[in-house]
Amino acid sequence: MALDSRTAIALISIVFALQSVPLILVYLLANQYKGINYWLIGNVLIAVGYFLVSLRGVIIDFFSITIANIISILGLSLLGLGVSRFTQQVYPRYFILALNAIWLVIHLHFTYINDNIIIRIINYSGIGSIIFIFAAYQLLSYKDKRLIISIRFTAIVFLCSASLFLIRIIVVLLNNYSNPLFDNSLSQTLLQISYLIMSFLLTVGLVSMISQRLYEDLRTLAIYDFLTETLNRRAMQLEINKEIAYFNRRKEQFALILMDIDRFKSINDNYGHDCGDLVLQHFTRTIKNNIRKEDALGRWGGEEFLILSRGSNVEDALILAERLRSAIESEKVITGHTIIKYTLSLGVAVYGIHGTTQEQLVKAADKALYEAKNSGRNQVAIATVFL
Repeated sequence: MALDSRTAIALISIVFALQSVPLILVYLLANQYKGINYWLIGNVLIAVGYFLVSLRGVIIDFFSITIANIISILGLSLLGLGVSRFTQQVYPRYFILALNAIWLVIHLHFTYINDNIIIRIINYSGIGSIIFIFAAYQLLSYKDKRLIISIRFTAIVFLCSASLFLIRIIVVLLNNYSNPLFDNSLSQTLLQISYLIMSFLLTVGLVSMISQRLYEDLRTLAIYDFLTETLNRRAMQLEINKEIAYFNRRKEQFALILMDIDRFKSINDNYGHDCGDLVLQHFTRTIKNNIRKEDALGRWGGEEFLILSRGSNVEDALILAERLRSAIESEKVITGHTIIKYTLSLGVAVYGIHGTTQEQLVKAADKALYEAKNSGRNQVAIATVFL
């Protein structure tokens, strides 16, 4: 049994309107993410546009044809632009404006000069497919691996929706419809049902991308220090516990290097806390550039930082610590007309030699750091052997 096309168009309008509700909720929860407002407004515009189309013959043609199509195209455009904003990629404002301008010229010509509904449908579907293909391309080229599942799902939905637009063009061209908009044939029925499904899946994809990013960002806040973008103390403790468990299985040593910026309080007192923050950020960048990817770096507290050096024995750890000390000594922080030079003291402890628990190992590294400080700063000290 064929679905009445006017009813199907009205249903699509209702679906888009209802789908605005979850977008409103996620916008209220995560309005720090760009693009959500575009998707929300786009959904509302598409809902209004389709509703006006469903009233063709009931209200004047200017509203049910021209205004309805303008609103719908703007809605589709906002869905595409929302992807650019959300993924923080090139914002194709002028590209979308050009597409809309081309569409509008063709639409007006084949509405008021040479009335041809088939050309209008091809025009609308063609522009819609281009916008959705571009949105899918931007999603698939997005590099944030944390969102890969929701990103790919949404990209596939955009591509499927673009395919429906193209299929609609083919169906209209292959069939001699007197009124292709409200034709009740099986092909039109299947297309309308497919539109309903894709519109629902598209909202699912958009909401899942927002939810996944929110989850990942909250997870990042839970394990990373905001200022230095290093692991926080709790996360480092978990990393050390994992490494101890790995040692118990494989007997592979690892080292802790506890570091403290020398006379950091004087930097804050003399130059201000903003400069102190710049020093901390400069420090962590320098350290990251001089350790391996498999090593973990975390802020242990204040100006103290801890490195978990995997697979390192005493000699390896001392070489690394000396390299870090030398790297910091040769660096300087320039802010405005101010040049700040600073040094670093380090304490080294190796698991199995200087301790057999996390508490013992950290305490050993801390004592070694204290020795380096008391011996004149800007040097490396090794912990005493654990008995």
